[in-house]
Amino acid sequence: MLPLSLNPALGSSRRATTIGTNFRCRDDMPDTWIENFAKKIPLPAYQALVRREVIGLCYHAVSAEAQPHLDHLIPHKTASMFEQDLLFLKEHFQLISYEELLAHRAGNLRLRPNSILLTFDDGYSECYSVVRPLLLKYEIPAIFFLITSCIDNREMYFRNKVSLCIDAVLKMEPD
Repeated sequence: MLPLSLNPALGSSRRATTIGTNFRCRDDMPDTWIENFAKKIPLPAYQALVRREVIGLCYHAVSAEAQPHLDHLIPHKTASMFEQDLLFLKEHFQLISYEELLAHRAGNLRLRPNSILLTFDDGYSECYSVVRPLLLKYEIPAIFFLITSCIDNREMYFRNKVSLCIDAVLKMEPD
């Protein structure tokens, strides 16, 4: 995977690149066990139990439309749900950039409490068309991890193939 960071302070160049009940996925998506578990832990309790200098919060995709290559693999949010997440995060946490994390790790920067690094795995096209405009709108930095072999659909990630197979089986007519 190739990390790209989106830091609004640096522009949008390629190089500058669920906790509690506030985090919900699409209503038609079943909750995973971890989401069910996380919904039962109040945020202050989570922060007291899981002490970290930086929390990494990972998303995969944001889309209001059905995504057969994702629907049976990972839950995803609508743009409006994701926007609400961003507003919540911006109000309750210190959103840091990849550059700030590196400076902290090198001993050149002391992070504020409640620091969060927002990341997106897999590099789905919605990260550019849906997520990026919202991050820029709210001036929120993030890192995108791209599967370089999947750029321009040269290859398909095996988990996405599994999701498409499940989708095809579920749509089959019984004999």
